[in-house]
Amino acid sequence: MARHRRPLVNGLPVAEFNAAGIPTSDMQLQSALVCPLLVGDEVIGTIAVYHQAAGSYTEDHRRVLDQVARQAAAVVHNTLLFERTQEQAFKDGLTGLANPRALQFQVARELARARRTAAPFSVILLDLDDFKTINDQYGHLAGDRALQEVARVLRQTTRPYDTCIRYGGDEFVVLLSSCGPAEAEEQRRRLQEAVASISLQADDGREIGLRVSAGASVFPEDGETYERLLARADRRMYRNKAESKTAMFIRVGA
Repeated sequence: MARHRRPLVNGLPVAEFNAAGIPTSDMQLQSALVCPLLVGDEVIGTIAVYHQAAGSYTEDHRRVLDQVARQAAAVVHNTLLFERTQEQAFKDGLTGLANPRALQFQVARELARARRTAAPFSVILLDLDDFKTINDQYGHLAGDRALQEVARVLRQTTRPYDTCIRYGGDEFVVLLSSCGPAEAEEQRRRLQEAVASISLQADDGREIGLRVSAGASVFPEDGETYERLLARADRRMYRNKAESKTAMFIRVGA
């Protein structure tokens, strides 16, 4: 129906529900009236009504629903455009992650949820080590690819309901819902290991090693505000960076 841009009168509801993966074993509906939502030549959706009696819809019903569909299409179209605009406003263009504009909103949402449910949540701040060196030695395109690869790994290593944010040029923030201190520390290590396993090559074939320094903070132990949680994670991230440099110096010296 959507492909041909024509209404469907007295169709079989069971076919539509089966296509959507909805169980139909107890289905009582026997007839469907479906009209496309058209904006110009584009079908942006459909509107459907159902009845328990077979063959219950007439051409008069079709004309009424068609008028409803014409008005609804404009409303739905404007809503979709608004949502897309909002989504782009809170998305980083290079990595596809949420951007700094989204960070305060997401933290405020997690704070409200944590206070309401008395559940913890965690903030992990990550910094891509030696990012300036990557840009200087391999070029800015390689630097962009490095950021994109880190973003990809963050998405793959976190849960669907966690939030990954590109916080600054080479900094990232991960918000972990319902996550306490031990889980946050384990996830911090997992994220660092995942980044270290990235295989990235420069245009000339040279291997580019990637590492991130990271620090975690947990609500409410480390703070009950956005600023305190981020500041505590930041201090721990820089401590982790210093410890990593010391360990590397010792290994090189040995």
